Amino acid sequence: MNVELFIAIRYLKARRKGFFSLLTTFIAVGGTTLGVAALVITLAIMSGFQTDIRDKILGIQPHIIITRVDGNPFTDYEQTLDKLKGDENAAQYSPFIYKQGLIRSLASNGSTGIILKAVDYERENKIVGLSKQIVSSEIDFNGKEIGERKIILGVELAKNIYASEGDEVAIMFPSGFGSIPKMYKFTVAALLHSGMYDYDSSLGFIDLKQAQNLFNMED
Repeated sequence: MNVELFIAIRYLKARRKGFFSLLTTFIAVGGTTLGVAALVITLAIMSGFQTDIRDKILGIQPHIIITRVDGNPFTDYEQTLDKLKGDENAAQYSPFIYKQGLIRSLASNGSTGIILKAVDYERENKIVGLSKQIVSSEIDFNGKEIGERKIILGVELAKNIYASEGDEVAIMFPSGFGSIPKMYKFTVAALLHSGMYDYDSSLGFIDLKQAQNLFNMED
C-alpha cells in the first residue's frame, strides 16, 4: 500500500465526534473530488481544442515551407526536390507558386483579394489531402488534376464574390509600376472547406504547370 492511500484510509476511518466533524469530512472529500474532476475535464477540452486547431492548420499547409533567402523564386527547384528525395526525414514534398491578386466573378461582379497557390495536385494531395477537403465539385477530382483553366476556391472566398461551381472568374495580377494589370479567366471547378476561415476566405488553387506558363516562370 502506498503512502497516499494509507493516509486517506486512516483519515476516513478515524472516529469523529459530532455531526459537524463528519460534515466537514464530506465537504473536504467532495471539494477535492470536484476540483480534480474540473481540472481533468478542462485539460481534456484544451487538449482536444489544440489538436483540432493543429489539424486544421496543417490540413491546408505543410509542416515546413522552403524558400530562398533573398525571396526570389527557385530557378532549379527540381534539383532542390532531388536533395529532398535523399532525406529520410522528408516524407512528402511539393513545389508551389504563390501569387496575390484580385478575383472577380463574371456572373455577379463581386470581387475581393485572393492568394493564389499553384501546386502539383498529385504531390500536394499526398501532403495535405486536398481531395478530402472538397465539399462540392462539378468534377471527379482524383487528386491529380482538375483540367485546363480550372480553379479550386475556398468556400468563404466563393461566397464573398457570389460565385459557385461552373461560374467563370477573372483574376488580375499587378504587372509592374505603371503597367496594365494582367488578367486571366478561370472556371470554378470545386469548392474547398478547410475549417480555417483565414484560409477558406482567401485561398485559391490552380495547376502548377498552368501557372508556370501564365507567369512565364518555366522551371
